[in-house]
Amino acid sequence: MKIKNLVIAPHVDDEVLGCGGILDETFFVYFCGIDEGKLRKDKDPTRTEERLKELKEVAGFLGFQWEANQESKVNHYTEQEFINVFEDLINRLKPEKVFLPHPGYNQDHRTVYHAAMVALRPHDINFFVKKVLVYEAVHDVIWNPKEMTLNYFVPIDIERKTKSYQLHRTQVRGMRSPDMLKQVAQVRGAAINAPYAEAFQILRWCEETATKKESSQITTQLNARITTNKRFGSVDLDEWLLQKLKTNENENVLDVGCGTGNHLLHLAKRAGNGKFFGIDASEDSIGEARKKIDRENLKANFLVRGMDEMDDSFKDSSFDTVISVYALYYAGNPEKVLEVLKRKIKEEGKIAVMAPYKGNNDEWYAFLRQFMKIPEKVEAVSEEFMDKVVLPFAEKNFSDVEKHEFVNRITIPSFEDLKDYWVSNVYHKEEYDRDFEAYARKHMERNGAFVLNKKALLVIMRGKK
Repeated sequence: MKIKNLVIAPHVDDEVLGCGGILDETFFVYFCGIDEGKLRKDKDPTRTEERLKELKEVAGFLGFQWEANQESKVNHYTEQEFINVFEDLINRLKPEKVFLPHPGYNQDHRTVYHAAMVALRPHDINFFVKKVLVYEAVHDVIWNPKEMTLNYFVPIDIERKTKSYQLHRTQVRGMRSPDMLKQVAQVRGAAINAPYAEAFQILRWCEETATKKESSQITTQLNARITTNKRFGSVDLDEWLLQKLKTNENENVLDVGCGTGNHLLHLAKRAGNGKFFGIDASEDSIGEARKKIDRENLKANFLVRGMDEMDDSFKDSSFDTVISVYALYYAGNPEKVLEVLKRKIKEEGKIAVMAPYKGNNDEWYAFLRQFMKIPEKVEAVSEEFMDKVVLPFAEKNFSDVEKHEFVNRITIPSFEDLKDYWVSNVYHKEEYDRDFEAYARKHMERNGAFVLNKKALLVIMRGKK
């Protein structure tokens, strides 16, 4: 599986103290040492086996992968022993971001930081990491709070962080207690108008090409469209899907392009004994999906990954059901993604793909054409995608193909709600806002509401050929 983030931790528990709020399946943590040995006469040595047991619990809870060096002794690190180790690790994982410990007063933290800085230098042979950040240590916040220049903040779920830290049972103590973590996170959150946050110092940040706005995974837009459909629609899509999918107990389910997790949430509620996985390119959407699942005390695993990059994320023949709802047409190569999905389902498994279909949004598009040109790509999805991509694939590769047409009549009652829907679309442009308002107000005065029909086709494939 492609690792997007690498955390280098001098000791077991540093990963949670500094990054516990952001750690997930996209992270790999390298621990520089475990065995403390007899460091002080008044303190019994912490057994390596006990620390490893705690570490496995933490990694299982947060979802990250890890590797631990059991040769180096804590408080006896040298830069020389780690430079090549870090270089090899970076070249092997090729991470997008690397998180380093702050080189505070702890001697191991300083040694690890300096060794990592050598390994991360611009080099014509080694892999070049474009984003390098430093994470905080609670003891450094107390001793010398002005030493770090904090310039990167991430809102976090503080309960998730403190719960994971408490799994490091042998390390919980007053100066870095769960309450102390909460207080530091509250101060960091206040800097960005969030309840809680983790803060980092950027050492290097090389921007890549800007993400195109033509992506349904812009979380705020996605949420606005979902809200419109649920508030003003005649049919509940989630309930309709459940009836058609007929998912059984104990199934392994994958949602490709899961967005903020609505469909996976309903499936997990209905078939709670199964295993549920969601994959999406948007970190914000995945973050929101995790919160929804946690609020319902359900279990699901999420990966931040594009559909075109998911082949190595899951083993073949892993899933009973794979769904992709209003998402597959955003893939760079949807035919190739379908081939991958076919391999990921079991012999008796099924793939369900849903996308806009003929006549979708006709009333809305006719309205918009009064002042703008609808992007060809948008209209082509409704008119061509299912007929030219999904159905030919289904009929060629599966012996049992079901087709279900979905129509949701949306009645938007006010100009304000109509404006929210307009802004939520990927083809919204501010340059058209003035024209939109003039035409929309005229329409609402004349008709009292705006009615449009969301039409889609659900194709369910079974029986691999």
